[in-house]
Amino acid sequence: MEDSKLWPAPDKFDPDRFDEANSKARHPYAFCPFGFAGKRKCPAYRYSYLESTVLLASILRRFHVGLQVEQQVKHVYGFVTHPDVEIWVKVTKRT
Repeated sequence: MEDSKLWPAPDKFDPDRFDEANSKARHPYAFCPFGFAGKRKCPAYRYSYLESTVLLASILRRFHVGLQVEQQVKHVYGFVTHPDVEIWVKVTKRT
């Protein structure tokens, strides 16, 4: 964040440096405040994983989640396997 090659006057507060016109010439990873690894990794990433797991478990305990009856899912194989169309789910309250 203090590299003068990427950020002219890095110690000056200039919110305009992040507008769309100024960002086009800059490398897309020049500003990554909470990166994916290393010293800039989000300090609460483990907590957020735990929180999302608890939320998902709470939802699945109270609701039944399933595919729409008429939907056919076909896989597209590649680096990451994904469905060929959007998947619609039906959520019903458990009794």
